[in-house]
Amino acid sequence: MRTELCEQLGIEFPIFAFTHCRDVVAAVSQAGGLGVLGAVGFSPEQLEIELKWIDEHVGDKPYAVDIVIPGKYEGMDEIDPQKLEQQLRDMIPGQHREFVQKLLNDHGVPELPKDEQRRELLGWTAATAQPQIDVILQHEKVKLVANALGTPPADVMDQIHESGRLVAALCGKIHQALKHKEAGVDIIIAQGGEGGGHTGDIGSLVLWPQVIEAVAPTPVLAAGGIGTGKQVAAALALGAQGAWTGSLWLTVEEAETPPAQMDSLLNATSQDTVRSRAWTGKPCRMLRSDWTEAWEREDTPDPLGMPLQGMVTMEAIARTSRYADKGKAQDVAFNPVGQVVGQMNEIKSVREVIFELVEGYVEATDRLTAIAPE
Repeated sequence: MRTELCEQLGIEFPIFAFTHCRDVVAAVSQAGGLGVLGAVGFSPEQLEIELKWIDEHVGDKPYAVDIVIPGKYEGMDEIDPQKLEQQLRDMIPGQHREFVQKLLNDHGVPELPKDEQRRELLGWTAATAQPQIDVILQHEKVKLVANALGTPPADVMDQIHESGRLVAALCGKIHQALKHKEAGVDIIIAQGGEGGGHTGDIGSLVLWPQVIEAVAPTPVLAAGGIGTGKQVAAALALGAQGAWTGSLWLTVEEAETPPAQMDSLLNATSQDTVRSRAWTGKPCRMLRSDWTEAWEREDTPDPLGMPLQGMVTMEAIARTSRYADKGKAQDVAFNPVGQVVGQMNEIKSVREVIFELVEGYVEATDRLTAIAPE
């Protein structure tokens, strides 16, 4: 189960695990995959603490970091983070903030303590991502920097490449993949519509082979709907050099997922997800909830563009996470997850998940070998 990317990155298995939890990052890399820390929710100071911890717990294994610089967003011409945040804050209609407060209050979600108020703009723009990149490049064990939305700006690409690291970028359409290749992205991640978080609407089995053919010989990672070794085998059979996974790490023992949220995920079916702009302003797959339904009604505000909607909902994310088991918090909580949630039915350790992915891959390839003509 080794591909050229395994050799290039110094990993045992071509399994890439996106997560916002440092414990999961370290455990995945220790188990032979490549843990990928999502940086968007961290200030530069917080990110430094997270990466230093991973450095100390990952041993001699590599890991990666995922940033978010959308190809298009409100305020993209402003490069000063503080000016940008104020500029964007002034653009948010009062009715949107009032609507969020009403939803939270109606569901019995307590207010945050005064000393736990969070900044509204973390990541999501070039101005706020640059300080994160400066932190990331101080950590030698980070071998790959991925951008979740759009082709990274040229100066960002140059900065990462000059440091000796690889650049990856996600896409959901062929023209996006071609744009990545033209810009010099080293690894293209093709994510089908089944995937959790920000995703397009083209199914994985249709998208993967088209992207692989279009950008060859640039390596492609398959994402969207991968939760078993058999699905990893299918991705590699179509020409991918690895699997980019995310949802299945939400329910591992090492995850920081609050118990109430964990229960919501373990009890969900694949039919319980929906693509919605209600949390970030761009289509994002998550569990359907009172929150997603409320923003779809004709008598309620329409979601704003990115990053405005994310600024509006930042307090809601913090409150429903801190008070996950209070009132009806889970009915208005942000639960980004892919359709593979229907396969996530029990809590396992990271090492168990990696082992099952590898074992399932071997079983699938053995089966194909057995039925192949001699």
